[in-house]
Amino acid sequence: MRKLVSAPNLALAVLWADQLRTAGIAASVQRAYASGIAGEIPPDQALPEIWVEDD
Repeated sequence: MRKLVSAPNLALAVLWADQLRTAGIAASVQRAYASGIAGEIPPDQALPEIWVEDD
């Protein structure tokens, strides 16, 4: 799998992943709930990410 983009929030991440799936591209949302530990890890690492299959 390859990281496509980091989303600013979970709602947009899910929306973007659903749009990719509708277009026939296998996509998943990673780090969906990492914002809960944003104080323990850097804020940019707590953002949800869209990942796609790399075949």
